[in-house]
Amino acid sequence: PSLLDFILLERVGNYSVTGLTFDKRIETLNALKEDIENEYRKQLGFIRQFNKNLKKVIKSFKIDFLQFINQNQSKGFFYIYDILSKIKISSNLIEQLLKKNPDITNGYLLENYLSKSSISLTIEENIILHNKNLKKILFRELIPKYFQSIKLFRTEIEKISLYYNVFDSCYNLKILDIKSIKLLVENETIVKNINISKEKNLKNSYKSTDIEMITNKTIESKIKKFISYKPILIKPIMINTITTSTFAKYFPFILLVDSPETRKNLEKLKSYFPRTLIGEFEDIITRKKLLYVQIFLLNIKKDFLMS
Repeated sequence: PSLLDFILLERVGNYSVTGLTFDKRIETLNALKEDIENEYRKQLGFIRQFNKNLKKVIKSFKIDFLQFINQNQSKGFFYIYDILSKIKISSNLIEQLLKKNPDITNGYLLENYLSKSSISLTIEENIILHNKNLKKILFRELIPKYFQSIKLFRTEIEKISLYYNVFDSCYNLKILDIKSIKLLVENETIVKNINISKEKNLKNSYKSTDIEMITNKTIESKIKKFISYKPILIKPIMINTITTSTFAKYFPFILLVDSPETRKNLEKLKSYFPRTLIGEFEDIITRKKLLYVQIFLLNIKKDFLMS
């Protein structure tokens, strides 16, 4: 598949209440050409950053990172990715707080302060700081290091930031299987092979797309192919053009192993939610078939959201 194919498949989920008029077609065509060039640069950047981040973690924290993976493997990729992001944000907020309040000299005083005060500028940061699971990690593993030695604390934050960067790079390249990530860190040769393979495929995909030759007829022809493809790649569903933001603004996603039983259970699950989106993909190392499932939840009170 070419980069144009990927761009079209990504854009096809967007909808317009005004339709696609003649002037809009020209505008869309120019935007698509620009998107192809931007996507090529972006994906090339993802591949190179992935290589850089993995080399760093292998060189500096290989044993620690593998131990971290082993301890959290059962929780899954997205939980680890999310908690690392929250640790980064909260540790920075707490360090700024402690600088402004030198009278806070231990974890007990800090926890007491947090329970009574709001130190964050945004609602999102406040929610993060009051996350129960996150607070356990902070007060058990990070805060004691700050009061022991600021240098020790910052070294730990540097390590966590690098872990996050690795997971962020894996997310960008859709390497979402924890065992695969572990294998990459254990065997640097695989990382090198993946980088060579991905760069080669990306460059070939870009070269196969002659931007100057793309016309509206080209786009229409590709869309017809997507519709007639077996299994169908795109399918018009008018109900998906109804906005859900007023009654379903939460849409978590889960990653599942593809199997007849999983699909059967998903069909049952779909009836409980206003919208459920399901995508198929394959793990690049294990070749395991996976499903990406996004569920739109009815609006609920923040107190009932999972911490």
